[in-house]
Amino acid sequence: MLLRAGDVRELREWASDRIERINDLMKSISANDLKRRLDGSTRPFLLDVREPQEMADGVIAGSVNIPMDDVDQRLHEVPRDRDIVVICHLGMRSASVAKMLESLGYDRVVNLSGGMDAWLRQR
Repeated sequence: MLLRAGDVRELREWASDRIERINDLMKSISANDLKRRLDGSTRPFLLDVREPQEMADGVIAGSVNIPMDDVDQRLHEVPRDRDIVVICHLGMRSASVAKMLESLGYDRVVNLSGGMDAWLRQR
């Protein structure tokens, strides 16, 4: 099934609305603020929860890729003593993982608002 330009636009608007609602419910960081943090002296742990094939779209240097479905089995790789920024394509999956980490006692977790899509647009 092919999507028309109008369909893609509607899908982006729908996703953007959902992302805004998620960001209202949890801690998030904008792409611009993350860029400033990465330029600083204390870098957060960057947890990229996209699937490996999505990584070809772009990667933030220093990020660790643990696909969303694998995070619970690989928690030993996620530090508790650092700020954590969770990343996905648009910010929805990462918000879900960030919430899960918070529920497990990780108290320094934020979601990258707009995901890699926002990161790539701000560069």
